[in-house]
Amino acid sequence: MSGTIKVLNVAEKPSVAKSVSGLLSRNQGLRVRDGRSRYNKIFEFNYSIRGQPCHMLFTSVTGHLMELEFEDRFRKWHSCDPGDLYHAPVRKSVPEDKLDIKRTLEEEARRCQWLVLWLDCDREGENIAFEVIEVCRAVNRHLTIRRARFSALIEREIHHATQNLIDPNQWFSDAVDARQEIDLRIGASFTRFQTMLLRDKFVIDSATDDRNLVLSYGPCQFPTLGFVVERYWEVQSHEPEEFWTINCSHKSDEGVATFNWMRGHLFDYTCAVIVYEMCVQEPNATVSKVQHQEKLKYPPYPLSTIELEKRASRYFRMSSEHTMKVAEDLYQAGFISYPRTETDSFSSRTDLHAIVQEQQEHPEWGSYAQRLLDPETGLWRNPGSGGHDDKAHPPIHPTKFSAGEHGWSQDHRKLYELVVRHFLACVSQPAVGAETIVEIDIAGELFSASGRMILERNYLDVYRYESWGASMIPTYTVGQQFIPTSLTLDTGVTRPPPLLSEADLLSCMDKAGIGTDATMHDHIKKLLDRFYATKDSNTRFSPTNLINGKQCGVLPQVKTVTPFSLGNICRTWTKEALKEKLKHYGVDNVEDLTLVEDSNNEGMNRGFAFLEFASHSDAMDAFKRLQRRDVLFGVDRPAKVSFADSFIDPGDEIMAQFRFRTIFIDCLPPSWDEDRVRELLKKYGEIEKIELARNMQSSGRKDYGFVTCAKSINNTELGEGDIKAKVRARLSRPHQRGRDKHISRDGFRYGRGSRRVVRGSWDRSDPRGFSPCGVRGITNRAPPPSLKRPVGLRGKRPLITAPTRGRPSTPPPSRSYDRRAPAIPYPKSSLKREYGRRDELPPSRSRGVMDYGSRVVPDRHSSYREEYSSRNSGYFDLPRSTSRTVARKPYVDDSYAQRFERQPPGYREGRGRGYETMSGSKDHMLLWMMALHDMLIWVLGIQGLV
Repeated sequence: MSGTIKVLNVAEKPSVAKSVSGLLSRNQGLRVRDGRSRYNKIFEFNYSIRGQPCHMLFTSVTGHLMELEFEDRFRKWHSCDPGDLYHAPVRKSVPEDKLDIKRTLEEEARRCQWLVLWLDCDREGENIAFEVIEVCRAVNRHLTIRRARFSALIEREIHHATQNLIDPNQWFSDAVDARQEIDLRIGASFTRFQTMLLRDKFVIDSATDDRNLVLSYGPCQFPTLGFVVERYWEVQSHEPEEFWTINCSHKSDEGVATFNWMRGHLFDYTCAVIVYEMCVQEPNATVSKVQHQEKLKYPPYPLSTIELEKRASRYFRMSSEHTMKVAEDLYQAGFISYPRTETDSFSSRTDLHAIVQEQQEHPEWGSYAQRLLDPETGLWRNPGSGGHDDKAHPPIHPTKFSAGEHGWSQDHRKLYELVVRHFLACVSQPAVGAETIVEIDIAGELFSASGRMILERNYLDVYRYESWGASMIPTYTVGQQFIPTSLTLDTGVTRPPPLLSEADLLSCMDKAGIGTDATMHDHIKKLLDRFYATKDSNTRFSPTNLINGKQCGVLPQVKTVTPFSLGNICRTWTKEALKEKLKHYGVDNVEDLTLVEDSNNEGMNRGFAFLEFASHSDAMDAFKRLQRRDVLFGVDRPAKVSFADSFIDPGDEIMAQFRFRTIFIDCLPPSWDEDRVRELLKKYGEIEKIELARNMQSSGRKDYGFVTCAKSINNTELGEGDIKAKVRARLSRPHQRGRDKHISRDGFRYGRGSRRVVRGSWDRSDPRGFSPCGVRGITNRAPPPSLKRPVGLRGKRPLITAPTRGRPSTPPPSRSYDRRAPAIPYPKSSLKREYGRRDELPPSRSRGVMDYGSRVVPDRHSSYREEYSSRNSGYFDLPRSTSRTVARKPYVDDSYAQRFERQPPGYREGRGRGYETMSGSKDHMLLWMMALHDMLIWVLGIQGLV
């Protein structure tokens, strides 16, 4: 072997080492022996690199050879504060399970002159390459280091890479080192923090062993979860809203044309009916526009990793993780190029025709490949560019022909077929179609219909995953008039967006730059493995209870009640006597009544009680009745009424989710100290903390306390004989009595004489504009839709505020915050007319039949079109789409001197009500009718009459 040098070749996986060795040696003179690791064989053969005879030794690693970790004194969870991990020293070393691979590399590197690295050509592969370099150079400093760059395990690619070796890229490796350290410090600190914080506080249903429970955090994992939760909340908060649209169809000898209203739809029923009646009374349709144009449907861009995952999920419902596993198998077998690439444009050096030629013999798409290569068909087109190039790998494409290998699963066949068909499509001409758009005018309202005829299918012939539907419509000419076959007013409701599919989630991650093409599927898999999210049969994601908050008692499904306090009650009265007196004053809808007993005087009360009502309107009605100065409850002082602080009475189901529960103990005897309380509660498990009011300097009362214990205790009594204390579970402390006097309504506290709004103790403002159901004191305070004013009148009325008073103003009577009822109660769905006769509208649903002649001018003279032919904006200036962005003015509630700005439009909102200038006497009348109607509703709403 004189003049022959020994070359140590290292691949990223054992299968790649085997494939490259077979291709370079052509399976001649190839010898195999075992290394230190039984899974990483060593292949030996002779080869020539640029005329230099070489004895090749080919082995492999299994992914990363080293791991980044903290030093030993920081590795135990309780060894330091999680915040200390941000500056704790880290080290990179070979783990125990890969020491055999390290020994193999050391033994072979000692007797070699060259080291050639065959790692994947991306940043992660570059980092693994430098890990191998560190191990080998530690035992042989004189090694010559080279790097092979390849994108497919095919013979021409491997030989070209061997003859054109390059230097490894240190910068790519350093970038991965930085990312690994950031992920380690952030992930470890937050994982330790939230696991130790939450594991001992809540019962996690998904946990099988509390001692091994880990609530992991990742810089990419949690933003990905955020997309899932955000869409889920958007779906849950959606409230369907009814809308109306006018549909028109025309049947002729050539077929049926369906015309769509160009306004889209309206949310105001009265307005929709008026417009519909106009169309019914003047049903002649005039063709105003006929447009013929050529339409092209372009083929997809070359295939990148993210597109492969998205399309496999959409077409085959394969998870991104499984897609990458199957693609990796096909790559290692040499059938497709490297599957981890961000590139979606082919280099000019790529021989695209050679790739197509290999597919000519396939029984399904071979004939299409032959047409592509035939210049006379004109089917060939150089592929487009998606604008991404990672400078490492080409787009995913087939590298070897296969009609289906023995041992392939259905998923292997499907994915290989997708790669081939996608490649053939991207080098094909786009589909060509002829599109016709027809617009008609009915009483000033515009409708449109479109038809399409496909002229050339081109790439659609091979790319069966996409379709381009054709629809034919009759022939129309400008100025043609006809009577529609049907004209209907139909109703529908808005729908929430669907939950995120896996393809949608990948798109969100790609757009936000979360993860890489090689790691996105891992982040999604972790969400499922950690029970943070679930995926249904339609590959749509939703958060689990652990994330959504139900297990933590944040969103309990409990009945909403309004607490109410009543003072200045005779101390000798019983609960029954108080109930009778309340009925005397007209308050008979009390949901629950608690008369606070005096623990020091048997048979006496403390002079105040708590009332709970099933609805806020009931509580407001009682407040109004009991606030009069002639309301007395057995004493010579008027009753003292106010809204009590809102709190959540969690109940046993919610309290069962907490490891340590805070309970409120009332009526504590003066002789009981902390030791006595601890002794009485020891049977309920571990006691974490005891706080007695007598030890609190700011407490006015001294006969209550708080205890944090391990087991749930609720609605029970402690003690023996006549000396007992009442126990009630609480999730938060009540406000101390005698401090911060206020009236509380729906979680807001209105200070006397103050315009400042203060949140209640259990109120949480939600950035998405919806309130968690079932939590008291958290309600939507947006102005009621029934009080919207016409745009032309907004801003002309000054904001009215109630004067500051010594006593809080009386709340207004209850009003419905539902969408206002339509003024004209026409039937809502599918109003149809036969044009052979003129029937009147059906009778009203809830009122008597109204004379519609007072709203619409009945006599239409023949010169109407000529007199008002130049119309500014169609019928009137309602926008022609569902998107309405007219600014809304703040709504003022006069009774509270508080100004509530309307919340930003949600998913179903975003529309204004624009009543602006219209031309024509009929249009002016219609405008003023609508304006007066809305103004009347608004005035009645202010007066509390609707």
